[in-house]
Amino acid sequence: MPTKRLPNDPEAERAVVGMLLVGTTAREYLFSHLTEGDFFTPSLGAMFEACRELHGMGRKADATTVRDHLHSHGFTSVSAGDIVSALADAPPSSHAPEYAEIVARLAVSRRAMGAASDAVEALGKGQHPQGVIDSLVADLQQIDSPILEKEPDDVSFGDLLALPPEHRKPWVIPGLMRQDWRLLAVGREGDGKSVLLRQIGVTSSLGVHPFTGEPIPPTRTLLVDLENPQDEIRRWIHRITAVCGGGTGEGRLWHRQGGIDIRSRSERADFEGVLRVRKPNLVIIGPKYKLYSTSARETDELVAHEVQDILEDLRIRYGFALIVEDHAPHGYSGTRDLRPFGSSLWLRWAELGFKLEPFDWNQVPARMLDIKRFRGDRVEHAWPKHLHWGLSNQLPWQGTGYEDDQGP
Repeated sequence: MPTKRLPNDPEAERAVVGMLLVGTTAREYLFSHLTEGDFFTPSLGAMFEACRELHGMGRKADATTVRDHLHSHGFTSVSAGDIVSALADAPPSSHAPEYAEIVARLAVSRRAMGAASDAVEALGKGQHPQGVIDSLVADLQQIDSPILEKEPDDVSFGDLLALPPEHRKPWVIPGLMRQDWRLLAVGREGDGKSVLLRQIGVTSSLGVHPFTGEPIPPTRTLLVDLENPQDEIRRWIHRITAVCGGGTGEGRLWHRQGGIDIRSRSERADFEGVLRVRKPNLVIIGPKYKLYSTSARETDELVAHEVQDILEDLRIRYGFALIVEDHAPHGYSGTRDLRPFGSSLWLRWAELGFKLEPFDWNQVPARMLDIKRFRGDRVEHAWPKHLHWGLSNQLPWQGTGYEDDQGP
């Protein structure tokens, strides 16, 4: 198997060694959960082992003692530059479990790949399949790492009740969105849904509550606009920032006017690249129908299930609250059924399912919207009940009629 294909993470390996060289308080943890053989880069594995041996002798492990120890044992290939590079990449000791898990996980992956490669080679030589399979199973069962033995993620009722506020999922926007919430907002075309969501994203990125105007911690917001022209987006962002006193805040725009197909591996990779680099706390995306493409043979249920799985995976891995804009199904004059477009799976997907209902259906665009529900709320919150179109010197949408109770 070509070496270049083996999974490894030099940055994580340097981080582990760097933490040992700066005298981290996590050295006992690292020594008990990793071995020299877990390192893909031989020089880093040798430095790790030198730190472990020096620690066992009660000696300080720093750049000088590690280099001398290695050279006295014949490891002259480890240079001062290798040690300096590891020192430069040393993170705080609180990150020890994170980097140690990366190193251990990739080491297990390489060992599993090696066992699989040996099995492939044996089968290619004509060995009996059952014997090869038995040998492979035995080899795989011996691959282990203590750091990867995780406790079940259940929690006792007592521990749950005793959980301090700072350990709960934080408010991304106080009273409106916690980090693990999803919101699906449905409304008519042209009634200002996109403007409303831009207002939420821009104000929160500036450290301003979207409806009360009170100061809040700034939110790293990513607006993903899949439909509107850039000049239109810029116009409204300019108005909102001007009302809030200017500044650019913590907001970003990812603009794909033609939409994306999140089910496509390459287009999803583009989106994930933005998430990985920008690390948003809040993602506002829409409209929903421009998130994916479908074929004539696919059912709405199949497509919805796949899109929801992808969004869930991204949301959980990157840790952001999610607001999705959706157009209501087409209708005729008068009232319309403001419910998610497509599969009924969308009806029960989000914690908050809002329909932005015009107070006067004959007024287009609406100047007052009622925030009603196409499904019951799963969470307690403080969203306004009504939205009124603001004056030119105000935020576009003014909220009124707040819930009295935000919940515990």
